[in-house]
Amino acid sequence: MQRLFPPEPDAMSDAQRKAAEEIVGKRGSLKGPLGLWLHVPEMARRIAPVGGYLLQEGKLPAHQREIAILVTARFWQSEYEWYAHAKLAKEAGVAPSVIAAILDGKPPKLEGADQLVFEVASSLHQSHRIPEPLYRQAVASLGQTLVVELVALLGYYTLVSMGLNAFQVELPPGEPKQFDE
Repeated sequence: MQRLFPPEPDAMSDAQRKAAEEIVGKRGSLKGPLGLWLHVPEMARRIAPVGGYLLQEGKLPAHQREIAILVTARFWQSEYEWYAHAKLAKEAGVAPSVIAAILDGKPPKLEGADQLVFEVASSLHQSHRIPEPLYRQAVASLGQTLVVELVALLGYYTLVSMGLNAFQVELPPGEPKQFDE
């Protein structure tokens, strides 16, 4: 059962209302954790733009971004995050077999930079480090800027996944859970 819900619009403080308007103006909605963060409106105003930047202005190709987010959702077993981003991954051109492998906790069949994104994401979640050879490969293939963006993306979606799990954000009606509890 969901533990926390966004504040009701008619019960919002001025600060919450202002933050909600800013977030909806930039992100289009208060889905996922965005509405929950309104309980701390100044925090919401600062965190939401980071996700907006990574999704809308970041330079990491969309399919690589979604692979990294799915690895994060799988690591945290974040049902809502998986639900939201499995669809976006398909739209970004991630093969269904890759999505299924990540869901099953198995290495997907990837090549080149896509493989490096998967390996960096997996390594950071599993060992909390990037081994030096992998780091060098990632920088040589992606460039330093995209490696920095990738690490920020993983951190942001860790924050999102933790919040979704902590407050037990429910899936839309009729959507099946993907992870064992």
